[in-house]
Parts: sequence; structure tokens; C-alpha cells
Amino acid sequence: MDSPFGQFYILYKIHKGIGSDGKWPTRPVSSDVTSLPHALGKWVTEALLPIQSEQKSYFKDSFELKAILDKLAFAPNALPFTADAHSMYTNIKTEPAASQSISATK
Repeated sequence: MDSPFGQFYILYKIHKGIGSDGKWPTRPVSSDVTSLPHALGKWVTEALLPIQSEQKSYFKDSFELKAILDKLAFAPNALPFTADAHSMYTNIKTEPAASQSISATK
């Protein structure tokens, strides 16, 4: 473990070329691969995997999920969808979005 806090560094966007200001554009990178929280998270994942994989709702990856979904019979006009109104879309106000979604599905 190099640092308990991870690393911050900058990558140059060489494919964009030098900007009008004469500088290379950059992309900031914050990496926690060498940090203590990453190692702890990895340990927790390994400890919980046996419990997780025993759950009825468990599937290993998106390929296994697709195989499960392919076996299901849907009505011809059904539109399967997913939503993450809690954290994926931080610019959407969670409460109004959730209540509108619930209203739309009633």
C-alpha cells in the first residue's frame, strides 16, 4: 500500500492537441486503488461474497442477468426499464421524481 489516502494525478489529453492558450488540456484522476479504504472494501467484498451468492436475487454479472431475462415472458407491449432515482442522477430532485414515477406506474 503506497498511501493510505490514494493518489491524485493529471493525464494530458494529447488527442485534443494544444489549446488556444498554448497549454495541453488535462484530465484530473483521483485513484484510491492503493488506499486503505480500497483494501478494506476489497476485504469486505470477499468476506460477504459467500453470503451474497446464496441469495435468491443474486446474479453474477450482466450476462447472467440477460440469460435470466431472456427466459421470462413479457406482454408484447411491455417496456422493461430500470431506474436509480436515489444517487445516479444527482441533478434530479429525488422526492418529486420518485413520487412522479410512482404515480405514473399506478
